[in-house]
Amino acid sequence: MAAAPPMATSDIVVTGARVASRDTRARTTCPENQGCTPDPEDPADLALHDGLAALEKGDTRLAIATFDRALAVRPTLAPAYLNRALAYRMRGDLARAEADIDQALRYERSARAYRIRSEIRASRGNAKGARKDSERADRIESGEGRR
Repeated sequence: MAAAPPMATSDIVVTGARVASRDTRARTTCPENQGCTPDPEDPADLALHDGLAALEKGDTRLAIATFDRALAVRPTLAPAYLNRALAYRMRGDLARAEADIDQALRYERSARAYRIRSEIRASRGNAKGARKDSERADRIESGEGRR
């Protein structure tokens, strides 16, 4: 298993209400279309937030299990795939991390997902794929990638 590439402070969890870095320093973010507290009536949302809390503490095993629970309830929940990918990446399991980002991108395209996948692909020796993902992220951020 390849060692996980170091995560920069800007390489923090991609979606959801909470973010966590590799060294477990965290800050709260509220995406424009989402609130910062989970919907108590939505078990997938609750599990997503519990997984983010576990990831924030550096407990990747619990985070992965909790994101699994969110995906069992809502299999198309892109943020759960993306955050589980970050947990796998922190564990050095880049193949699973890339597979989860692939799934997240099937349900929700984001520049952040493409950027993270670009870094993982570069770490795994796929320079062409990494470059392509970086270009996709650039297009989305410039507004070209949105249809």
